Amino acid sequence: MFPLTKYSQMRDDIGANGVRFPVMVGGGWFVDGRTRLRACAELDLDPPVRELSPNTDLTHWIISANVHRRHLKHVVAGGACGPTRAVRRGHP
Repeated sequence: MFPLTKYSQMRDDIGANGVRFPVMVGGGWFVDGRTRLRACAELDLDPPVRELSPNTDLTHWIISANVHRRHLKHVVAGGACGPTRAVRRGHP
């Protein structure tokens, strides 16, 4: 999760400009966008949601998405994916 100040800035931006990237769901799990989902809930907005194809390897997808977006090295990226990173749909 974001530090509170960064989260507040992101939430305010979503309120002013909308959600630019959809919340990603795969296999019934939120795999990307938990913070956007939380912000949308606080703003009473319906976020765009995109379902990954059923044959998507979720671990590889999460690592790939985070390596590029967060400018991580592949060694560090392994920590970006784990039981705390994917949240069961319905429990953000």
